[in-house]
Amino acid sequence: MKIVAYIQPSRMNMPSTGVGRHANNVLLSLACLPGVEVSTLFTRDNIDVGRRLPSSVPVNGLPFDVIPLRGRLLEQSWKLTGRPFLDRWLPQGTDWVYTPMDVRFRSVRHPVAITIHDARIFEADKELQGDYPAWLDVQRMRYWTRRAMASAQIVFTVSAFARGRLIELAGLHPQKVFVSGNGLSSDLINIASELQIRKEPRPAELYLAVIGGLRPLKGGECVLQVAQAIVRSGDNMRIAVIGGPNDVSLVKRAIEIGNIDFLGLVPEPDLWSYLSKATALLFMSNYEGFGLPAIEAMAVGTPVICSNRTSLPEVVGSAAFVVDPGDISKIVAHVEQLRNDKSVRQRWIVAGLNHAKGFTWLKVAQRVHSALLG
Repeated sequence: MKIVAYIQPSRMNMPSTGVGRHANNVLLSLACLPGVEVSTLFTRDNIDVGRRLPSSVPVNGLPFDVIPLRGRLLEQSWKLTGRPFLDRWLPQGTDWVYTPMDVRFRSVRHPVAITIHDARIFEADKELQGDYPAWLDVQRMRYWTRRAMASAQIVFTVSAFARGRLIELAGLHPQKVFVSGNGLSSDLINIASELQIRKEPRPAELYLAVIGGLRPLKGGECVLQVAQAIVRSGDNMRIAVIGGPNDVSLVKRAIEIGNIDFLGLVPEPDLWSYLSKATALLFMSNYEGFGLPAIEAMAVGTPVICSNRTSLPEVVGSAAFVVDPGDISKIVAHVEQLRNDKSVRQRWIVAGLNHAKGFTWLKVAQRVHSALLG
């Protein structure tokens, strides 16, 4: 099977967010499957002086073709008109045109498979839309996303929750939507195998890790309330916020509270190091299509306290504390338990390690391949 993957390399440049990491890993894993040939296709503004993808994009070693147009212009044309068709740039023998991200394009000679990582843009709650605060922006994104899904033969998404919401809110036929899932990178698996299971963190490493920035969509209000409760209790526990973007008003309040540190976007090895040293991952997100940081924390032996919203209960199963983000006292009680009770901490570490073993990119690639085979 010959798969040509249209990609947006700027979103796959490392360090990357979840969509970029999904794209890199699923393509590299597909290329390892027997009988599968994977090449990438991208616009000319993504190549470096050596006429290749930058080395910071992990798929730069795959065969590729370049569309002689600028990405912004081409993709705007696709959004508005569905033209030009992608066929003119596809190599002979292409069986599927696939994208591991949410891009609208059309092919008249080849079947198309796209990936929609969540149904957030279709949700009615404006707070869940997060990145699209303006009414007109939301309507445009809904229109473009519906058109992209309508012109594709297959729509992949990353969880059963996301699949259900796409079917319900966007009116997709159930037989068209497949769950690919997410996995752990081989580098993380190697690092995790070398880490000792820690029964108790050193005093200097008493902190909660928060991934995805301090913002409403990621449960920023809950994080601030937890931070305040920790200060009131006289505890020296700190909160490390990794990634972004951050909400300006929440950051201002965090500075006033005084026990929250902002580390910004960090490379994957540093991310996993921060996670492995944390007392727990505090993952109070209000909306996730999947929630990969929870599984990554488990893989490096860090207990997880996550919200009971959207896909998170499905993804973490019984291997994490699943809590209503409004129940601050229960969240703080779990933190104290993990800090003070070695047997409880050990039990949750082992549960997380065992649960994380089920998430591999090879399994994701096999699901994608199976769906394409029909």
